[in-house]
Amino acid sequence: MKYILSVIFLVSFYSFSQKNLLKFIPKFESDSLHIYPSAYSNLLTYAKDKQTFRFNGEVIPQFVAREFGLDSLYKAKAYVGIGKFKFDATSKYQGVVVGIEYSYAYSSKIILAVIDKTTNKIVFNTDLAYYSVIEGTAELLQNATICDLDHDGDLDIAVISNTIDYELPTDELPNASGTAGYTYLYENGNLVYSSMSKSLFKVMWILK
Repeated sequence: MKYILSVIFLVSFYSFSQKNLLKFIPKFESDSLHIYPSAYSNLLTYAKDKQTFRFNGEVIPQFVAREFGLDSLYKAKAYVGIGKFKFDATSKYQGVVVGIEYSYAYSSKIILAVIDKTTNKIVFNTDLAYYSVIEGTAELLQNATICDLDHDGDLDIAVISNTIDYELPTDELPNASGTAGYTYLYENGNLVYSSMSKSLFKVMWILK
């Protein structure tokens, strides 16, 4: 009987946890977020359950990440819930900012997953911020801002990526250094991608 009750408890706990990815993630109070790599990183890595994590937040259990499809989107060592927030005016969608922890330090990054609260499914995901080094070749830096860009009551995403290419240009392969920007605007339940306008780029560059 004790064994049966233990099994029932584990199954019940597992089923409950499937629907509660959000319970592992603290709430962001602000409706305007600037996400950059060092903002949520520890000055020193910290250990929890004999694992070392680079981002501050709540560690998401692997089986919960698996149920929500995080592990199929990002094959990582660990997932750290950094913050959650209401994404749209109707509260149907929840934005979740997650630290993706890889074994190699410069591969770790911060991503956004948008969850449909009626189905508990991830309906959109994108990389928000990272700092990556390709030894002797290039540095890659990306920052993002989440706010209501078009003033319609729903949140949107603006991303700026910067590449520093150490390689000398050749006729076959030009130097790839430069800065690029793009946005995802929330429209009728979808996030629509477009290149960032020059006017918005100037504003975002100042904010960055």
